[in-house]
Amino acid sequence: VLVEKDDAFYVMNDRLIQLRSGRLVLPVARKVGKHEGDRDEGLAMLSADAGATWRLSRGTAGIDAPRGLAEPCVAELSDGRVLMMGRTGRGSLYVAVSADGGETWSKPEATTLESACSSLTLKTLPDGRLIVFYNHATPIKAGAFFPRTPLCYAVSGDGGKTWSPPVIVDDEGV
Repeated sequence: VLVEKDDAFYVMNDRLIQLRSGRLVLPVARKVGKHEGDRDEGLAMLSADAGATWRLSRGTAGIDAPRGLAEPCVAELSDGRVLMMGRTGRGSLYVAVSADGGETWSKPEATTLESACSSLTLKTLPDGRLIVFYNHATPIKAGAFFPRTPLCYAVSGDGGKTWSPPVIVDDEGV
């Protein structure tokens, strides 16, 4: 059984990656509670047979905070580890790392990327650096989804340990 009857999972767009090993990693969020606004935790659905069968990762990435760790994205680092990044209600994006292909995750840690609990997109650039698109803004209160501007990007050349200053893409919300 892939999931229990009462589990509630969700996946955001364009999140699936294929590791150099061939494993498919689909980051998902699972509701810890049953209602909108409850905490989420990040984990992965994994496939070793090109998507014919799937199973859940053994470990999860969660924080005890408003919203938890939600809408995770993943990227394979140059050393083979997998970085998971997610939105939180703590005022910044958080990251967790897997050294076993997405099977288990380290305790999530805050980044320097200030953000309300709004969506993000993480990708690997052709030169191996990471780029994240997100809303660089101070939340109106703990756990807040707003503000949603400005839309920015930041780049990391060291596997997500440090990030460039945010570059504004759109500050009008259009």
